[in-house]
Amino acid sequence: LSDREMRKYIIGTMSGLDLPMTPSLRGPRAMGIYFSGVNLDDKIEFRKQVIACQPEDIAALADVVEAVLQDNNICSMGNESKIKDSGLFDNIVSLG
Repeated sequence: LSDREMRKYIIGTMSGLDLPMTPSLRGPRAMGIYFSGVNLDDKIEFRKQVIACQPEDIAALADVVEAVLQDNNICSMGNESKIKDSGLFDNIVSLG
């Protein structure tokens, strides 16, 4: 990646982190933060890592991403009965 392309990716990633949210979007975001256990220090550190990211950092993840894609896993969070009815999942874990 060129420096310009890398800057575009970093800016795009940062803009996705700090989207203005309507009240209807705040609930799902808050739920995601709650279940992931993220705190303010984690968010600050993540932003620092995004800004410092280099093309070789992305290339170093290729093996990990490939392994995840090979596992062919699907993860979803939603209405338990609809998830069961979908027939897509071999293992269903209730969070509540």
